[in-house]
Amino acid sequence: MTRDKHDFKKVVPFAFLIFTIAEFIPVLAYFFPSSLPRNVLTYSQKRKLIEKRDSIRIQIHTHINNSAKTNKGSDNAPLISQRDFINSTNARLVSKKYASSFDLSKTADFKTAKLMCKFFGLSSIGTFSMLKSRLAAHATFLRTDDSLLFKDLDSTVAGLSTVQLIEACDSRGIPTTNFSFPHLKNSLVGWVQFSNSFSTIEPGFYLWSRIFLLSKIPTTN
Repeated sequence: MTRDKHDFKKVVPFAFLIFTIAEFIPVLAYFFPSSLPRNVLTYSQKRKLIEKRDSIRIQIHTHINNSAKTNKGSDNAPLISQRDFINSTNARLVSKKYASSFDLSKTADFKTAKLMCKFFGLSSIGTFSMLKSRLAAHATFLRTDDSLLFKDLDSTVAGLSTVQLIEACDSRGIPTTNFSFPHLKNSLVGWVQFSNSFSTIEPGFYLWSRIFLLSKIPTTN
């Protein structure tokens, strides 16, 4: 897997922190763990951080799905729902039908951009354009990582340690709290196969697919 650029951006300020207020690092790790590179956090601190993110993900997923249910078509069925992302055939149809809705550059709602950042564990601090750029960069990073994993998917995923598997799922917005190791493997494999079934994929659609799916494993049917 490729190196997480978001961690790299934290290295310089963290190095400065070590030489200035090292005694406050444990405090930061407890109250603001996302402000530190992941490799300086203990396993327990990482788990608490991920559990908090998973809780936020569930809330966002529920909010988005409930909001989607209010937008109904002529048949009184929701225009978009989780089932539209459960397999690649349905996903292609909805991505074409609502292409402009999934285009990050056309996102007009600042609150939505903040929610999306929180879902993927990204900083939600900054201007509207900064948040959209952050989301686009994260989608591109994950898409590249998906392509690398896909080249030798089964053996690569089988070789991941528990920590590596959790981090791979977490970066993609796949909940890991209270899920078994085999389930997480299947979730990562299923998502990578789904992602690579598209020759091209709009960053916004990539991210929205994960938000709608949450812990559901998509197929390439």
